[in-house]
Amino acid sequence: MNSLNWEAEVFYRRLMSVVDDFGRFTAHPSLLRAALYPLKLDTVRDANMERLLALVEQARLVRVYEVAGKRYLELLDFKQQVRAKESKYPSPDGDCKPPEQHPLRTCAADAPVFGDGDGDGDEPPPPPADAGGAFARFWDAWPKHIRKVARSQCEAKWKAKGCDAMADRIVASVEAHKLSDSWRKDGGAFIPAPLVWLNQSRWEAPIESFQGDTKPWHATRKGIEDMGEKMGLGRWDAQAFNLGQGEMFMAYEKRVHAAV
Repeated sequence: MNSLNWEAEVFYRRLMSVVDDFGRFTAHPSLLRAALYPLKLDTVRDANMERLLALVEQARLVRVYEVAGKRYLELLDFKQQVRAKESKYPSPDGDCKPPEQHPLRTCAADAPVFGDGDGDGDEPPPPPADAGGAFARFWDAWPKHIRKVARSQCEAKWKAKGCDAMADRIVASVEAHKLSDSWRKDGGAFIPAPLVWLNQSRWEAPIESFQGDTKPWHATRKGIEDMGEKMGLGRWDAQAFNLGQGEMFMAYEKRVHAAV
């Protein structure tokens, strides 16, 4: 990572917050842009995504590959503890087998294809039943809050509105709202219930940008450690790491993202 410039390093760190448990994500530039830079869609372009992706690939931090005509990425040497039984994205081999350290697991793309029946293979596979599919991504992205209740009702509303087809856009909107004035005001007092948010299709509404710190908390080490303290994880112990007794900063950062 030391070979990256600051822009590419921020890009890589943001990637770490959106990949699945197997370190995979779509490499489609528009979807990357929406997921990583939801508040900068008017200034960050698809070309920026292609350039930054090429830089992290050259640094051997990311593998970009293609399966069935679609581009995906996989973080190399990704040591996240795997909780999901299936990856949301196919493997570089195209057969959707998970990494070698998890030889018994399969991924969602092994499932049969369902859709309009035209047989062209364009339809996405259904989400794995036990993993919760796209709705689980939405629920995990929603901030911890007293109003985060009624998960089963929210999932029913998600299905009724056909949100699986818009999952990337909806999750990106949640991430952007988490940085907005209205959601950050008074310690999150105005964060709505997810059921209300879904029912009113609020991902289609414009988002106010946060007017305080111009950098998101996950863009700097200090911001990440401040968030770690806020979530009860403490700050990263650099001294312990230097003595070979502590975790890498990337592992600490991943824990902070998981707690938010």
